[in-house]
Amino acid sequence: TPSSLANNFVCGVVFMGDFNCYIFEAPYQIVAESMFDTYYLAVDQIGPLRTFNAFYEGELENYACGYAIDHIFIDSRVRGTKHETVFTNTIASDHYPIFVEIDLSTAGEISSKPMSDCD
Repeated sequence: TPSSLANNFVCGVVFMGDFNCYIFEAPYQIVAESMFDTYYLAVDQIGPLRTFNAFYEGELENYACGYAIDHIFIDSRVRGTKHETVFTNTIASDHYPIFVEIDLSTAGEISSKPMSDCD
């Protein structure tokens, strides 16, 4: 599991990529059992949750699904402070880039509590 792999590292772990799955599907759920999705933990969430555009350059309000299929997870030793789905005038991929700002100042402090419970 991701948590057993993450425990092999002294510093915090960031696990990200094009999962091609929604938050209610098994691959996401397996990772979410032991790591935290930065979209839901970030103090600042910029842009919509949707990350897939299929090279469609028109108005996206009613296009496709409103869910992300690209995800950035962190373990409890890292804090996500900002999560952004980046929209640009030029579509270079069938996915929008996602950006996360993280705080590594607590890296190495292992907590058994979800970060949302930590002050």
